[in-house]
Amino acid sequence: MRAERGDRYERLLRWYPRTWRDAHGAVFLDTLREQSEHEGRARPSRGEASAAMANGLGLRQDAQLAASLALAGIALVAISELIFETLTMIAWTAPQALSGSPITLTNEMFVVYFGATTMLAMASVVPAARAYGLISGARAVLVLTVGSAALALATVAQYARAISMIPPDENAAPGLAASWMAVAGAALVLGVVASWVYLESLLGRTGLARLPRFGIAALAAVILAPVVEFAILDQQIWVAIGLVVVGLSLRSVGAWPKPKAHGAATAPRRLVRALAGVSAVTGLFGIVYAISGASWSPLATDRTTAGAQAVVICLAGTLPLVVAWGLPDRRRARPVNAWGPALLLGLAVGIAAYGYGYIPASGPLEPSLYVASTVLACALAWWVAAIIGGTGRDRWVAGASTALACVAAHGAALLPVAAFVTPVLAVILAVRGDLRRHRAGADQQSETSPLES
Repeated sequence: MRAERGDRYERLLRWYPRTWRDAHGAVFLDTLREQSEHEGRARPSRGEASAAMANGLGLRQDAQLAASLALAGIALVAISELIFETLTMIAWTAPQALSGSPITLTNEMFVVYFGATTMLAMASVVPAARAYGLISGARAVLVLTVGSAALALATVAQYARAISMIPPDENAAPGLAASWMAVAGAALVLGVVASWVYLESLLGRTGLARLPRFGIAALAAVILAPVVEFAILDQQIWVAIGLVVVGLSLRSVGAWPKPKAHGAATAPRRLVRALAGVSAVTGLFGIVYAISGASWSPLATDRTTAGAQAVVICLAGTLPLVVAWGLPDRRRARPVNAWGPALLLGLAVGIAAYGYGYIPASGPLEPSLYVASTVLACALAWWVAAIIGGTGRDRWVAGASTALACVAAHGAALLPVAAFVTPVLAVILAVRGDLRRHRAGADQQSETSPLES
């Protein structure tokens, strides 16, 4: 039902989402008008207006809003990291190209980078809980309002505390620097209130009596609020929270797990075992080279060079596993969704290996890892979008969240660590042929079951 501008009652419908207006709008208006006529009023009361605002905004706290807020928070971290790292590299290589130092630029971006990201991540947790029925709509609005104010004050307090360490003769905001404890205290009080409302609502689903529920929620809120306030400075925590929120939000709308597709070719176990064997031998040699290469290899002048060369060897050893991963599989009906991400993953591994090949000269390493992180992000986004179900929007949100999280966390920096772990995985894969669990007689049953026909 559409709300007309001239009717005060119908204007209240604007607080509610469109789907609710279409389903319940007529009954809502009839009830309000009958109550007003009975009480001799020509307009909604303040209580009715407040209730409509709280309930309408509460109904808008759904899984889609949670996923959108989490995605925005992850994107903000990724973009901020990219800008900061780019400016830092320019300042190192061509300082005359920048009018200010990287620290000055960071201070100017402090509130946006830290505060806004934290507020978006925490705000996504509330509608996610609302989507799972863990908190009411009115309480969700209250938690978002009070919690956002608390996080804003906490961000200002952290910034004021940082500039309070600057010498007085160089401090451009001495008044703010001197008041950081007061601002932090106000943020802590509001944070405890928001945390208590949220936690008490969650505990209300456990069946606890009111008094112990209030006490446990109060104790937990006193512990949680300062933890959140200090965690503002660690953006990777909020990236991880955002990814969890995206996953839970997509699950609540039935976007995953995606039903398995049948009929596509399965990768031959013999070929998989051969590729895994090559990967295992290469990776194990790389580990041995990292430990003892400096003592016998003519190419390794010291332990640092030997370690970098071992990383290159282990990264090369992961490529056969990447090929095995890209072979056709029943879980991915379209072959392009199998070899496409595999090609991008192999490219990311190659770029990272190129950067490590220049050590001890570290100049090309950082740019190589940034490019490799971007390519790896594209590979992960493609893979996640291919295996998840739901609508096109759901797949886009899942893929974009994964890609941006990879860029924000500099995912390519983890490739050398993964390269030293993959020999163990390769040995297991060489023995089994795949890593999926098998049920006794499952293959024979699927071939003889009359339901398959």
